[in-house]
Amino acid sequence: MRVLRQLALGLAAGTVLVVAVAWMMYGEWDAPAARVHNRSTVELRNIELRGRGFTERILALASGASVDVTLHPRGESSVDVVFDAGGRTVEAKGDTYIEGFGAYRLQVDIAPDFTVRARYLNAYPAQ
Repeated sequence: MRVLRQLALGLAAGTVLVVAVAWMMYGEWDAPAARVHNRSTVELRNIELRGRGFTERILALASGASVDVTLHPRGESSVDVVFDAGGRTVEAKGDTYIEGFGAYRLQVDIAPDFTVRARYLNAYPAQ
């Protein structure tokens, strides 16, 4: 009887461990995030942050406004930015590196001339 109890406790502990690891890898904990800041003089529309296995959408962002977005890449990825502004569609290829976990925090600035600059807000990822 004592052996069965120990076996049951071991299985329960193993299950908790597997669930915790899955949550860390696929959940919101430690997920990469980006703060998008519109430094242009016009409202931006149909903003998309794209990467390997994900597309995060922001419908509109007023001039001077910022918004935080959680990213959900499938493995290693860069972050591309696409948006509509001033009657045209702007597409910027990303040069920043993120993973599905690792607490990557990006600042994505969209300038008055609609150029996009992405940089890390935290020191953990290599720059």
